[in-house]
Amino acid sequence: MRRAIVAAAATLLLAPVAGSWAAWSDTAQLTGGTTTAYAVPKPVIGSCVVTGGALAQKTATITWPAVATPPLTYTATLVETGQTVSVSGTGATRTVAFSAGLLSTVLNQTYHVRIVAALPAPGTSWISTHAEQPVTITLLGVGMTCGTAT
Repeated sequence: MRRAIVAAAATLLLAPVAGSWAAWSDTAQLTGGTTTAYAVPKPVIGSCVVTGGALAQKTATITWPAVATPPLTYTATLVETGQTVSVSGTGATRTVAFSAGLLSTVLNQTYHVRIVAALPAPGTSWISTHAEQPVTITLLGVGMTCGTAT
């Protein structure tokens, strides 16, 4: 008898529950506000400046204006290696500093620093199209030039 009761209880607990499409047929209307579409703007690279002594390691500093409203987050990666490059800055400007130190054995190699903006909203992946800054390393890392950003 006890086994029959346990079996019946298990059957009731494991029985499928019929679903409802009612959530998809709600006719409530939005009132009292305005909705607008939003596209995350592509970062616009403002400058790329190379610094470092004549025979010293060079660094390319890439700068762009940050979007203030809504506040966006920015990520930068090297296209050729997939390595993440740290984005710094607060307020109106963001920067990425790219050095040739780890790449000093490469001669006449161009790397592309890819920058993407994102709207930090929970459960979303709203991102911009990317901006890209080519940086060419020459002379075993002691030479560096910035190309034309796209």
